Amino acid sequence: MDLAFSPSDFLPGDSEQHLQLWQFHEATALQAWLESEGWDGVLTDAEPMSRQAFLERAELLLVSLISPPVLDLTWIESGWKLNDDWDDVTLVGEGQETWLAIHWFTTA
Repeated sequence: MDLAFSPSDFLPGDSEQHLQLWQFHEATALQAWLESEGWDGVLTDAEPMSRQAFLERAELLLVSLISPPVLDLTWIESGWKLNDDWDDVTLVGEGQETWLAIHWFTTA
C-alpha cells in the first residue's frame, strides 16, 4: 500500500500539507524506504512509542484529511518516532511482521 494526499485533500484546500502512507511486508523494503528518505536505514536512533501513543499520533494526522482513508491499525504493536516537528512528522508502526510508515509535512 502506498497512499499520498496533497493540498486539495486538506482543509483549507490551499494549505500546503502532504501525507504519505507506506506499508511494508519485508524489513528490507522498510530499510530501503528509510534510506531513500534520508534516514540511516535502521530504527535504532528513533524514539520508541507505545502502541497507544503511535495510534493517537497517527489518528491526529489522518483526521486532518477531508476524506480520511479507512485504515484498520489494530495490528500495530509498537512504533517509533523518527521526527515530530511542527512542519514534518515521520512515524513507523510495526506488528505481525508488517510495518506502516507515515510521513506528514507542510511546505508552508
